[in-house]
Amino acid sequence: MREFATATHPERQPQASGRMGRALVSRSYRKLEAADSIGDFLTIFADAVRAHHRTWEKYCVLHRNISTSSIMWYRDGGQVLGVLCDFDTDASATANELHHNADVRPFMAMDLLRREEGDKAVPHLYRHELEAFFYVFEYVCAVWNPNKKKFDHLYEWERGSLADIAVQKARFLMEPEIHGKIFGKAHPALAALVTSPSRHLLFYSHYRVFEHQHQLHIGIRHLRELGGAVCVDRSMLETGIFGACFTVPEMTYENFMYILGAP
Repeated sequence: MREFATATHPERQPQASGRMGRALVSRSYRKLEAADSIGDFLTIFADAVRAHHRTWEKYCVLHRNISTSSIMWYRDGGQVLGVLCDFDTDASATANELHHNADVRPFMAMDLLRREEGDKAVPHLYRHELEAFFYVFEYVCAVWNPNKKKFDHLYEWERGSLADIAVQKARFLMEPEIHGKIFGKAHPALAALVTSPSRHLLFYSHYRVFEHQHQLHIGIRHLRELGGAVCVDRSMLETGIFGACFTVPEMTYENFMYILGAP
């Protein structure tokens, strides 16, 4: 922090107020897409997730603005260090207000995107932020050009209403042809992240199961609203034919970091 004096016209000197101007000089950070290598990207990404978790544990503060723009980095000597920026989204911000933030929309959790559909109000939870990090990871794998150091666009996740984006993300999770189309143009240098066995597939499989759960429960609810007989109960979801496919624990920080291969 530096103190500074402001030059003024000698005939227009203000009366002394007892105040002194100060300027805060912060470190210069670089954008995520400017990462020098795939390895650096993974380090930067893991550092951002770790910083997010520590802030949540220590201060109970959620970011609410996870995006490719909020993850930045710098070098300290030869070491690359990731930074999570922009902890300035009001905790009272609604889904409609977030709708206007183009940086956030592609990465919002499915529960939050679907609030426009008339579902009951969904509180913003820690797991929603981990899901946002998942979509950042997928987005980077799909559109980053590490040679040109720029992101292309994934328009299906960027355009339309929140409900429209939710539909497109559901198709990405549920329809292999859509998944293949999105990653079909991935940069060759990212092949290791989008082919099996890979971090990408571990993340993708987890959230695909959650989408299966959502669609199954929506189908059951609609049947009940129509007065139809519903023969699927909770025990069937947890055992038998549905067990392996539809029962999965929520993603945790520990599991997320394990998939990343980060300590």
